Amino acid sequence: MKLFKKMLIIGGILAALATYAYAQTKVVLFRVDDEFYTGDFGGRAAIDKMCRNSANRPSWAKKVRGFISLNVTPADAIIDMPDNYGIPTTVRIVGPNGATIANNWDDLLDGNIATRLDEADVLAYAKKWWSGSKPNGTMRATCGEWTMTNGASGAQGDSSVTSVAWIEDGRIPSCAETGQLLCIGW
Repeated sequence: MKLFKKMLIIGGILAALATYAYAQTKVVLFRVDDEFYTGDFGGRAAIDKMCRNSANRPSWAKKVRGFISLNVTPADAIIDMPDNYGIPTTVRIVGPNGATIANNWDDLLDGNIATRLDEADVLAYAKKWWSGSKPNGTMRATCGEWTMTNGASGAQGDSSVTSVAWIEDGRIPSCAETGQLLCIGW
């Protein structure tokens, strides 16, 4: 009986390690929910909390952040996220359905992506999302660090393309307009 219990414990440990190793082979983009938000999220801490509490967060993603740029010091743009938060840079970036969006972090921010966000089940077709970023992941326009609706503007991406417009669609709308919020998990 003791041998059986030890085998069960060892089996559980191996299963946990396998789950952890599997999770470290990819990074996932996902939407907070199906809501459309104005640009006033309440800043980075509030955005990250929305991502941590999202029902769309994969169970294997132990760490999550809002996939969004801010104009603050120290730098907190999308391009800075691996250095700031420890996001793996050499693994695939996938959507919730497993579709590869980019082969690695550099590929994600080189202009084009491999799979449209709507095809990867990140967002529905032709949906706008708040990025605050230029195509290379540097800061563009951030609705006053995501704390303002009136008198500010913010960059948005488009889920229906694989071109640079996936992260910056060329418009810089008023923060009173709406878009969805994306998260990144690893």
